[in-house]
Formats: sequence, structure tokens, C-alpha cells
Amino acid sequence: MEELSLQQYYRDQIEEKRKADAYSDLLEDTVQSARYLNLRGKSRTVYLEGVYRAHKKGLCRDVPKQKFFSAILSGMEKQKNRRKP
Repeated sequence: MEELSLQQYYRDQIEEKRKADAYSDLLEDTVQSARYLNLRGKSRTVYLEGVYRAHKKGLCRDVPKQKFFSAILSGMEKQKNRRKP
């Protein structure tokens, strides 16, 4: 096992943090878009599949499709519950 220099280690840590931030931004933007478009049922599923497919090679490379869908749907539920007085 080769040893990484301290500089390379920090570079890798920064890159992982950047990827995690970009993924969470994608989730937030997708939730906002789906709520704004008022998508329900099959149209929401088709929209989410399109977003997942568009980002599959980049941000969603290591994320299974079902995990992506559940993260979006739970984010939509959290937003829905937050708006209730």
C-alpha cells in the first residue's frame, strides 16, 4: 500500500467534500424544481429518472437509483411538513 503525502491527502479530502456538497445541492435543486412544477405520481418519477440519468456519469456515479429517489422523496416530504402551520 503506497503512502500518500499529506498534501495529497488534504487534496483528496477537499475533493470528497466538494463532491458531497455538489450532490446535496443537486438534491435540493431537484426537490425545489419538482415542487415548483407541482409534479405528482408518474410525471414526478419520469422527471426524477431524467435527472438521475443526466447526472449518472458525474455526481450520481456511486449512488444507486433507489437511494437517489428516496433522498428526493424524503426531501419533498420534509419541505411539505415544514410549510404546514
